[in-house]
Parts: sequence; C-alpha cells; structure tokens
Amino acid sequence: MKKSAEEEIALLAPPRMSDKLVREFQSASDALEAGRAGEALKIARKMYKLIPTSTFLNEILAGAHYDLKHWGDAIKHYEVFIAETGLTIHHPTLMDAYRTRRKWHKIDRLWRELSASSPSQELVSLGRVVYVNSLSDRGQPDEALKLMRQRTKTVPKPKYYHLEEWYTLASLEESCGNRPTAKRWFKTILAQSPNYADVKKRLKDL
Repeated sequence: MKKSAEEEIALLAPPRMSDKLVREFQSASDALEAGRAGEALKIARKMYKLIPTSTFLNEILAGAHYDLKHWGDAIKHYEVFIAETGLTIHHPTLMDAYRTRRKWHKIDRLWRELSASSPSQELVSLGRVVYVNSLSDRGQPDEALKLMRQRTKTVPKPKYYHLEEWYTLASLEESCGNRPTAKRWFKTILAQSPNYADVKKRLKDL
C-alpha cells in the first residue's frame, strides 16, 4: 500500500514527535509550492536530521535545492526519491540538474526511463526539451533538431509545455541557420503568449 507523507513521517519520527514533524512537513511543502524555496529548505533541513530516510522529505529537499540552483544537492535528493519510489515524475528536473554538470550519460539514461514509462504528455515533453538541449550542448544540433521536428506540432490552446517545445524548436532552427522557420515558430509563440521568455527580442533580432 502506498503511504501518505503523514503516514511515512509518523512511522519514522522519534517518539512523541510525529505530530510536530507532520506540521513542519506541511509548512515546508506549502513554502516550496508558493515559491519560497529558502524557507522550505530551512524547515526541511531541520527535519532531515531526524528522519533522513523519508522519501517525501527528500522530495521536498530536492525541489528546494533545485529552485535555489544547488545542483549537487538537488541531484542527491532526487536520486534518493527515485531509488525509493521508482517513479519518473521528477526525471525532467533531474535531467536539467545533470545538464548543468554535463553528465550526458545520466541524461541519456533518465530520458530512456522517462520515454519508456511515459507518465504524462507534459513530463515527456519537458524531458524531451532537456534532452534535445543536451544534444545541442554536445555539438549535435542536427540530431536535436530532427527529434524536435518529429514531435512538435501546433495546438489551438497550448499549455506551457507546448510553449517550451515551440521555443526550443525555434531556437534550434535559428542555430542551424533556418531563420524563416525560426521566425515562424517565434511568431506562433508570440500570438499565444506575448510575454513568454525573450520571444519579442528573439523575433526582433531575426
């Protein structure tokens, strides 16, 4: 049976501390969700001294460290979470952290796992964006462009991960010298989300 965070913490907590730690976990979770990664990390670090094997706590620590660009610590805690759960829901984020370290073999492994498990269109899409950007980093822009062209399409009501795909494809088209195609994709983004990233500047520079 899958445990909830409260059940896991109650099981791992020292005597008479479970209620307090459950409240602290909720505070850390709320802070992270609200974009207050520093606050979440401060709370979670104190808890970690008492329940370092908590899967849910490692997930909070990973997210907080990632948001604060503490890549090494984010990688450590995400790997613990994945080892304990077998889930791929954080693979795109972990891939991005490994990209900062240029750990290409790690990214390749995570991409294979994510593609095989296919937890959702959104997660696979976000993982693909990281993967193709890593290919470009490695000096393989043609391979990256081929993959993005195969998988990217316009939709009438795009979600944010569609915009990520379009922006990545536009950037790859531009870097490969395909300026008209890049311009078309940047215009597609602009029509749907005028303030997305630096799309206005990218269009102006083309």
